[in-house]
Amino acid sequence: MPLTPSYTWQETESSVAIEVSLPRAKAEQVDVLVTQYFVKINFPPYLLNLDLHDAIDCENVSNTARIGDSKAVLEFKKATPAIWGTLVSKLPKEELKRRRDQSIQAHEERLSAAREVMKSKKIQDDRHALQEQMRLEQEQRELLERKKEEEKLRAQQDIFATTKNEMMIVDAEDDEDTASEDESSDDEVDDAPVVAPIAPTPLPVEHETAPSTRNAKVTSDIFDATT
Repeated sequence: MPLTPSYTWQETESSVAIEVSLPRAKAEQVDVLVTQYFVKINFPPYLLNLDLHDAIDCENVSNTARIGDSKAVLEFKKATPAIWGTLVSKLPKEELKRRRDQSIQAHEERLSAAREVMKSKKIQDDRHALQEQMRLEQEQRELLERKKEEEKLRAQQDIFATTKNEMMIVDAEDDEDTASEDESSDDEVDDAPVVAPIAPTPLPVEHETAPSTRNAKVTSDIFDATT
């Protein structure tokens, strides 16, 4: 048999607060149900059912439920500002049951609608997250492609620059070789022995000599003999 915990309450024209004693209670061990006309607090072996005097605004964002220090403190805004004078309703039992059931059903419908909203929002968030991820991936791919193109362009420029430098070096070497050859030719010309011009040797001139007197005489003698 559940035990009914002790509780206190207080009100203003616009709100109502309930403090329930729950010895050694922890938040994860306490089940709290709040509807428009019905409040239930379950902490075995304690169970508290309250059919409220009037309606509360159970969807108001300022409503709170705090559990700790061996107690639960609930604060709600009233649906219609007024002084109740009593916390629980004094309607007939059958009417209280009907109103309680309606309140629980409306609460479940609100929870179901809220779950659908959350589900729809989650779907939208997931879709948005997927689109954002696809966008980021596309940007990443484009960035990688740009980097590849830049690297390719730099590589081509490096190859062109290297080839150009090599050609310049070859041309410079050719120029140096040509200059060296010209210098060598000049050196050879400079080092060649200087040959003095040779004056032509005069050819010997044959001079006719007059026959000697002796020879002439001999000849004369021979001529005389023959005659």
